[in-house]
Parts: sequence; structure tokens; C-alpha cells
Amino acid sequence: MTVGENIRRFRKEKNLTQKALGELVGVAQNTVTQWENSTNSPKMPQIDKLAEILGIKATDLLPGDFSAKTEDRQALTETFRYAGDALLQRALDELDPILASRGYCFDIALDIESESGYCLIYPDGYLALTREDLQTLYESINSYILFSLSELKRKRLGAFHLKPDDSNHLKVDDLRPYLKDIDLD
Repeated sequence: MTVGENIRRFRKEKNLTQKALGELVGVAQNTVTQWENSTNSPKMPQIDKLAEILGIKATDLLPGDFSAKTEDRQALTETFRYAGDALLQRALDELDPILASRGYCFDIALDIESESGYCLIYPDGYLALTREDLQTLYESINSYILFSLSELKRKRLGAFHLKPDDSNHLKVDDLRPYLKDIDLD
């Protein structure tokens, strides 16, 4: 079942209308409709609020069968966390908040084969992840962020303020290649 189907099922079990649930969550009825039709997904804070209102665990709203006991899930998480794969753990630690803010999350892959032991929860299902998948996602996001920061600095160089002069910082001469497109007069 999708997140939307789960929201609909639990909402109906509580005899709530979409409008009533929306008011309790703090969103419009239209938003609840979009969630239930899977045209939009609730963010993680909204999933937590929905779970609280519906009297369920947040994982009950996620797609697939994620019915493992909390203690089992925590024990498995600790096992993977300290399994000696620093790259895997760094990727998970850094990517999880970024993905969670967009309605996605990592989970332990209990019911599916997964080389890394993790899966990525999408609004409409889940995907077993390989170590290579995690590494590629991590490197892509980091590369994009660094590129975006560099481009922003280049575009707004006139508003950029250099740190006080010392040997550990860039000098104005180091920036000359970037200044050629900017009219400083």
C-alpha cells in the first residue's frame, strides 16, 4: 500500500473526514486529498503528526510491510552503524535529513534483499539499496551542493567579502579569473 492508501485507511478507521483530518494536521482538505491520491506526499513532520492523530506509529503509514518491532529495528540499525563501513554510515547520516525534508527516508531492509541492509522509502513504495547506490547518491548530492555554492559565489562576486588578509586565505589576485566577467568600474 502507498502512503496515501494508508492515510485513507487509517482516517476511515477513525471515522474522520478529509476536512477534519486536515484541520487536525493544520492543512487544507485539498492537501489530504492529494496525499490520499498520491499526487503529493506529506513531509516527515506531517507523517509524525498524522500518526499521533490516528493513534498509530509513523512507520504504519509508510509503504510496504515495516512491522518489525522497534527494538529489532534499533538493534539492526546499531549493527549496521558500527559494521565498519564508514562511507556507508556517513552517506546515511548526511543524506537522511536531506531526504526526510522531502518526504523520503532510509529504513532497514528487513523484508527485501539489500546488499547494504538499507532501503529508501519513496511516497509510493521502497527500493533496496546497494552500497554503490548510496555512494553515488551521496557523491551526486555533495557535488551538486559544492557546484551550486561555487556558482552562487561566482555570480554574486561583487557582494562577496574576503576574509582578513592572512596566508591561509585567498588573495584578490587568486580571484582575477572570476573577475573578468564583472564590471568593477
